[in-house]
Amino acid sequence: MERWIVVRTKSRRENWAAENVQRQGCAFYLPRYEVPPSRKIKEARAAVLFPCYLFVRIENQWKFLLGTFGVQAVIMGGSGEPAPMPQSEIDRLKQRENEGLIKLPEKLDTATLPNVGDTVKIIEGPFEGHFGLWVGQTNSERQRVLLDFLGGKRETLFDIRALELANAVLC
Repeated sequence: MERWIVVRTKSRRENWAAENVQRQGCAFYLPRYEVPPSRKIKEARAAVLFPCYLFVRIENQWKFLLGTFGVQAVIMGGSGEPAPMPQSEIDRLKQRENEGLIKLPEKLDTATLPNVGDTVKIIEGPFEGHFGLWVGQTNSERQRVLLDFLGGKRETLFDIRALELANAVLC
């Protein structure tokens, strides 16, 4: 039975891990987005949407991934098996692609952002229904949320449209 799982890669080694996963005979998905030019970077470039993470499609066996160059760990579920990534979420990411890059939302007015430490609710995506603490915003306009997930506190990135504050929608 084919399914998607998530592996954690070594820092800034997503491409190397993806190449080695492919050599092992598995399909992978490494979503990217376009970083627009700025004062420091004169030309637009592609960047990894989820740094240090790679989606891998496996059949049954997965432990060989632990010995794959560039792979640091397999994200596990509570049953001692890798946590599955729904095909629908992979499809949603791929639908947002244009020429191989995911289109990120336009910049939002910073006046609509919550304050650091505010509780937010995730209202769409695989974490729908979970609550977390808003930590801040990245340079690429993704929202940093601290979730109690996978046995500890994890900082996770979200589109602001996937978050709700107290009982008010953020945008």
